[in-house]
Amino acid sequence: IAALLHPVVNRLQKRGISRQRAVAELFGVAVLGVVLGLLLIMPPAIEQLSNLAENAPTYTESIIQTADTLYVQYKVELARIGIKENPIRSTSGPVADAVKRVLTSLKEFLIGLSGQFLWLIIVPLSLIFFLIEYPQIRAKLISLVPNQQRARVNEMSEEILDIFSQYIRGLARVCALYGVVSFILMMLLGVKYALFLGLAAGALYAVPYVGPAITIAAAVAISLTSPGNTLGHTAFVGITFVITQFAFDYLITPRVVGGAVGLHPLVNIFALMCGATMFGIWGMLLAVPVAASIQLVLGYFFPWLVSEAAADQLHAPVAAPIAPPDDPVPQT
Repeated sequence: IAALLHPVVNRLQKRGISRQRAVAELFGVAVLGVVLGLLLIMPPAIEQLSNLAENAPTYTESIIQTADTLYVQYKVELARIGIKENPIRSTSGPVADAVKRVLTSLKEFLIGLSGQFLWLIIVPLSLIFFLIEYPQIRAKLISLVPNQQRARVNEMSEEILDIFSQYIRGLARVCALYGVVSFILMMLLGVKYALFLGLAAGALYAVPYVGPAITIAAAVAISLTSPGNTLGHTAFVGITFVITQFAFDYLITPRVVGGAVGLHPLVNIFALMCGATMFGIWGMLLAVPVAASIQLVLGYFFPWLVSEAAADQLHAPVAAPIAPPDDPVPQT
């Protein structure tokens, strides 16, 4: 965390502020934000989460009844594609129990954070000292490298930290904006638990593809089970969030986060799949900056891998072999 915040402290230092004062101001803003969040946002969010967990079986039954109605209405068409019974009703018990367990676990996790009081003191204090002494610590670590490699290692480490720092800060801004937009849309569309679902949407957006899909499914499910909402209203909620998702994925996120990484889309997808397979959620969160860092290191040792000239050489025309000259005719 100190390494990721180091560029922010550096920018404050360039304005003529001492490093100690810069760290103090940064922590003052962070503490103020945390206190305001705990006082204003967390109590109603936990209350909404508790209500959602208690009513999960009721909402599940409502979804099953709606699915039964749709199945009876389109029974002939569904039979033609091989669906001969309501697929939701056959798994209603396990699905309801799983949803209730997930919501209850999330509620207990949020409440349990307040019990980790000792770590809430140790981690920030340690971070303060690491931030203040970060340049000295980094210099001592680089001094362990042989002299002839120190300049290159220093440059590589700075660029890698810059990749992680820019990516995480950009992702945090996008997640916060996505959470606010989701909360406002849910309020305008009359979706219950808008505050909790907005906070969850912002946090889940950090998990590519999976997180937004969960947000859309949750908004549609809550809208479908709310009294008075029609199927048309539920479809409008789903379409609205799908459009919002596409707007963030293709317009906002590439501008805010994409420039810090510089990965090809295929490499990006491959990195996400590898991260999810090997390390689950954390792997998906860190897959993109880790892949960009690996690409950076490979570029230092094998420059031709990241140069456009390497690709151009594959399509360069091959020169025809020069035929040996004929034997000269002797002159008389």
